[in-house]
Amino acid sequence: MKTAPALKLTFLVALVILLDLAGCNKAENRGYQGYIEGEYVYLAASSAGYLNKLFIPKGSSVVEGTPVFLLAADMEQQAQQETEAPGKRMHEKLHKLSELHLKPEVATLEAQVRVAEVAVELSEKQLQQQESLAKKGFISPANLDEFLATHDRNKAQLVAARQQLNTYAVSAPTDGEISEIYYRQGEWVQAGQPVVSLLPNNRRLIRFFVPESVVASVHLGGTVEVTCDGCTVPIRGIINFISPKAEYTPPVIYSHGSREKMVFRIEALPPVEQAMLLRPGLPIDVRFTGQ
Repeated sequence: MKTAPALKLTFLVALVILLDLAGCNKAENRGYQGYIEGEYVYLAASSAGYLNKLFIPKGSSVVEGTPVFLLAADMEQQAQQETEAPGKRMHEKLHKLSELHLKPEVATLEAQVRVAEVAVELSEKQLQQQESLAKKGFISPANLDEFLATHDRNKAQLVAARQQLNTYAVSAPTDGEISEIYYRQGEWVQAGQPVVSLLPNNRRLIRFFVPESVVASVHLGGTVEVTCDGCTVPIRGIINFISPKAEYTPPVIYSHGSREKMVFRIEALPPVEQAMLLRPGLPIDVRFTGQ
């Protein structure tokens, strides 16, 4: 028969084991820690110029096709650019600019396009008339060549006008939020240099890390559930990336013990309507809900 001290010791040992098991279960129930990552789009113009207008302030939401900024062309460089752009896309941009009530800028861009279009239409009609007369022998080939040269010159001017709009008026390529502005109005911007960064609504990612013992059971297309401070309801996500290589916090030597320090990065995409509630850098807790 056990004495009272022995019973007491047995009880304390059992209590410690139960508390330890409860702590393990609690740790498992917490899932895995992670954070929200954003994949940004950096908007830039293909030619250099002065920043003429910033249409959207920092932190504002934009929809696809909304003009974000406008550069003032360097006329010397602009004269060398004659890459044709589709007329339909140009008129859509002009319409977007008009909706923002940017009358001075719209008037300038629209005037350049309209004048060039009218000149092309007129010279094309004249060229057709002269070709008809040339076939009947009423005008010389030299005169026909002059009309042809005029028509080609007008087409080149139309191409330049269209290129100016498409080069210097940069629009949002997708729905999102203006995250950062790198230049201010009046500053010189080099060609290809980002003026603003855009965080697309569909590029807010759930990023977390799992240990080496778990990664083999994770599959693309699996689902996770995310909770965070301030989140009123859990957020679902679909796994779309599993890192092919391990990451380490401290330098390690390959051994059975060090394998516990190996973690693999996992990323998942939340629904767009819920993703907009998540800010990059937000700490989160992640659980697997299905594979």
